[in-house]
Amino acid sequence: KPFQTFFLIPTFAFPLFLFAFSASRLETTVRALAKKTDAENELANEADNAVATYEIIAAYNRRDGIVAKADEAITAFNQANKNAGFIMKTNEYFLPWLTTLCEICWMCVGGMKVMDGSLTIGMCLTTTKCFITLGKAWGQVYEKLLEMKIIMPALQRIASIMNVPIDLPLRLKLNRQ
Repeated sequence: KPFQTFFLIPTFAFPLFLFAFSASRLETTVRALAKKTDAENELANEADNAVATYEIIAAYNRRDGIVAKADEAITAFNQANKNAGFIMKTNEYFLPWLTTLCEICWMCVGGMKVMDGSLTIGMCLTTTKCFITLGKAWGQVYEKLLEMKIIMPALQRIASIMNVPIDLPLRLKLNRQ
């Protein structure tokens, strides 16, 4: 049987749909992960503040206020973590859904071709297996992209902290006077 260009569609469909979906979800994903990171940092700051000022808090009987602030920080972090988890889980499900959709479409098209006699059942099943293999391969690529998205807010924070101007020359000047 001659080569049919129809078989090239899944080879190009997976990366096109994958990158289109990824690009459309990039801003939402990064924003949710940044909110989670900010809430986590705020929670850590509240804990550090409570530990550092414990003696003052105990002396002035301000435990209720600190507990309320910590509770607000915990609630904010839990909400941000839940939202980020929901978005990441939705992102993880996209490629299996795409693979299943391609398999279903191929079963319809391939089944018609088998019934017409223009395609053997072996070629139809082999092509179905190719869809599954392509879906798994692109799933691994997409998984790495999601990992990079997860890391991005923390890397942005580290880069911004590293680019803050230092005050060492001023301190050196003040110490020498």
